[in-house]
Amino acid sequence: MPATSRWVRYPVSATTSLVTAQVGTQGKQRGTANTSDSFTIPGSANNQLKINVDGAGAPAPAVRPSDPLFVIDLSDPTAPSILGELVLPGFSTYLHPFDADHLLGLGRDDCPGSTVNNPWWPRCLKLSLFDVSDLGSPKEVARYIVGEGDRAWSGSEASWDPHAFLFIPSKGLLLIPVEWSSWGSTPQEYRYFEGLFALSVSLDRGFEVVWTDTHLGGPPCPYVESAFSYSYFAYAWRCDIRRALYIGEVAYTVSQALVRMKDLVTGSLLGEVALIEG
Repeated sequence: MPATSRWVRYPVSATTSLVTAQVGTQGKQRGTANTSDSFTIPGSANNQLKINVDGAGAPAPAVRPSDPLFVIDLSDPTAPSILGELVLPGFSTYLHPFDADHLLGLGRDDCPGSTVNNPWWPRCLKLSLFDVSDLGSPKEVARYIVGEGDRAWSGSEASWDPHAFLFIPSKGLLLIPVEWSSWGSTPQEYRYFEGLFALSVSLDRGFEVVWTDTHLGGPPCPYVESAFSYSYFAYAWRCDIRRALYIGEVAYTVSQALVRMKDLVTGSLLGEVALIEG
């Protein structure tokens, strides 16, 4: 069920198509798409990104500062149709199942309290919880935005690489790498975080940060006060937390420099292994 986008520079426009294919076998090659149907999602600037959902209703994120979440009926793969849509600020670049009736969304939105916003690419990372129990009327029931104010920026590798997105349904726990910064009028006012957020996700409480982790702070990852210093460019990039995984009740956060073990629920440090010398 791939999605394709077509952009035209002059005039500026875009179309997104959802392609359904019947997968069969031909000789010794398996998984060959021998029939396909295409369905164009309406709108002048919709841009399909990543989807990871199951079932007949396939929610499709679109990309504009304010863009719909589409619910597309695939019960008849040869004739997809839109069941419902939700227009809301920001956009989602990745969707992930939460339960049978809800989706997690990861994307971008304007920073709360900001008066200087980019109309094409909002500056702050946004998490959403969508209720799709009524496929004809999806709703956003919770959201969490990282950063606030005119001088904030935040992002996550999980926005473009789903391998960096770890949701544990049995714990209601979401682990994603996060980069966050806020700058002022002087270098002393600069604040920077690079690491991992562990958030609890529930229908009644929404998103809550329960613990964080960063590999900056010691050999082989010396802490730096400013992202503009030489030591940042020389050391900090190798300490970016890229992935998280878990075994039993232990979470593992992984960068090029370290593997750190933490209690999955409380975030208490259990140990670490250096992968490079400081």
